Amino acid sequence: MALTNTSERRAQTVPAVRRRQAQPSQKGRVRTEQEIALAHRRVKERLAWLGTLAIALALTLGIVARYSYIVKTNYAVDQLRESLHNGTNTTARLEAEKYSLASPQRIMDIAINKLGMRTKTSKVGGGGQ
Repeated sequence: MALTNTSERRAQTVPAVRRRQAQPSQKGRVRTEQEIALAHRRVKERLAWLGTLAIALALTLGIVARYSYIVKTNYAVDQLRESLHNGTNTTARLEAEKYSLASPQRIMDIAINKLGMRTKTSKVGGGGQ
């Protein structure tokens, strides 16, 4: 049996996998197998780009989150340093005040002038002789 139509000859030479019926496109035109394969390839390329973009976006968000955490931690460290500095200053001021309030001269002055106390000797801690 002789094949007269070229599409019949081509149908026998194309493997069964590639023998799809032409699908109508949106414009009502029939799409060829090459156009369908090209469309599938474009879709795969777009999906690959979208996947790459999604991975890049996830990595960027991870990096930004890490830097945000670092900034927040640095702020907390600065607050703690300031609090420590204030505490150290307060401690130093209170130590100086303690020594000034506990000075023997001040205690003697308050005892004599405000409380009306008298000493046996003129020297503090020198009695006995």
